[in-house]
Amino acid sequence: MPGRGESMFGAEVFIALAGIVGAIAFMLAGRPTFDRFLPW
Repeated sequence: MPGRGESMFGAEVFIALAGIVGAIAFMLAGRPTFDRFLPW
């Protein structure tokens, strides 16, 4: 099923890009801004 394979690959790429963007945003924003998103 090539369709399912492409879907899985797309999801993995999306998750990887989201992680990279999140890491960059974390470095740029700094610790205080990140603490605001933590409930504890």
